[in-house]
Amino acid sequence: IEPGEAEETTACREILEETGLIPELLPGFRKEYAYRLPMGTHKLGVFFLGRFEGEAVYQQEEILEGFLLPYGAALNALNFEPDREVLRAAEAFLSEKEAAR
Repeated sequence: IEPGEAEETTACREILEETGLIPELLPGFRKEYAYRLPMGTHKLGVFFLGRFEGEAVYQQEEILEGFLLPYGAALNALNFEPDREVLRAAEAFLSEKEAAR
């Protein structure tokens, strides 16, 4: 996060810098979890839910490949349970939003 920058602004800026996508964040969804890197550094992952148009242009070396998956395949593709929990929460959020329509 840059000084004075809101979390959502940071998320959109990072997504644009790393993928070339301009996301539209959906209000009301925010999840986080803390974890430790192998070298002992503590990190906090903050997740928002968003949508975009077009296809990504992967610009950074840290992104090896990118692809879109349906929910079930995405859930199976994730390696870490906290990531699966965030995806489940996002699916539940979208389902509740759709049911309220």
